[in-house]
Amino acid sequence: MKRNDILAHKRTFAGIFFLMMLLLVCFGAAGAKTDAAAFRLNKTSISGYAGSTYTLKASGAGSVKYSSTNKSVCTVSAGGKVTLLSPGGTAKIKAVSGSKTLYASVTVKGIGVTVKSNQSGAKKTSSVSAYIGEKYTLTVTHTGSKKVSFSSTDKKVCTVSKKGVITVKGSGTAKIKVSCGKSVKYIKITAAAQTLKVPDKNLYVNEKETITVKSVSIYDSINWKSSDTSVIEIKSQYRNKHIGTCNIIGLKAGTATLTGTSSFSGKKWTIKLTVYPSGETQKLSIYANNAGVSNSVDLSAYISLKPGDSINDVTYEIYDVGVKGSSASESSKALFTRL
Repeated sequence: MKRNDILAHKRTFAGIFFLMMLLLVCFGAAGAKTDAAAFRLNKTSISGYAGSTYTLKASGAGSVKYSSTNKSVCTVSAGGKVTLLSPGGTAKIKAVSGSKTLYASVTVKGIGVTVKSNQSGAKKTSSVSAYIGEKYTLTVTHTGSKKVSFSSTDKKVCTVSKKGVITVKGSGTAKIKVSCGKSVKYIKITAAAQTLKVPDKNLYVNEKETITVKSVSIYDSINWKSSDTSVIEIKSQYRNKHIGTCNIIGLKAGTATLTGTSSFSGKKWTIKLTVYPSGETQKLSIYANNAGVSNSVDLSAYISLKPGDSINDVTYEIYDVGVKGSSASESSKALFTRL
């Protein structure tokens, strides 16, 4: 073979080899581009409660490496298993294959809170109308493995234990804060005020009256005492449908102080009452000054007055007083003065 022919063959083979390498590079790049475009995840977002698990699956790729942008909110295994941890939190799962990176957003839903009345068993989810002394128990769901904490915005109205037991201490409004992870819920507690109703503070002997205190819980009672049981006696006291009742009777004229004390809070009510005789007899001097009568006639009269009556407010008309010169048709106003 001639030298020129050999050189020609070498050039031909070199050209063919170059062309093959060029085709290989082009097809390889196109294949790589196709694989990158095909890389995808079965979920681009995840939303659920703490403790839930979800599995991410990749397609159009070979080896995939997963990681979480916030491991306190969620974790992910090498196989793509996502575990939600912190209520109320958000994060992303990162999936990397070669030069391609994909993300799936994660949202952990908030906790659920229920408050149950220890008295009736009734359940609420946002607000409660309560009476002083009552207790309620909180139940928290969807917490995952996170710790739950409780606090009160006003401990004078209500307190809450570490186990979620609410005790109503006084009247007013407060909120119980329930926290777990990044999730926070509030329960509004409105405690009714205990109101005292007192009848007329003036009693008569043998007169009965009733004193009441509204908004008394089943855990509470109002205990009444008299400073002088010979003047005012407490006949009975009890609670009925959140109303504390005290029945009293006046025994003799005088004054006495009644003191009511809450068995739960120690709050006191003090009432000073006066007992009057059932009727106060007054002797009056009556002078009849009639026209045509030369002198006044002194008569004796008795009238029964009750407290608050004034002798000066009483006017009598006297007919035919038996005075010489008077007749049945004549009348006169009598002037009264207390003897």
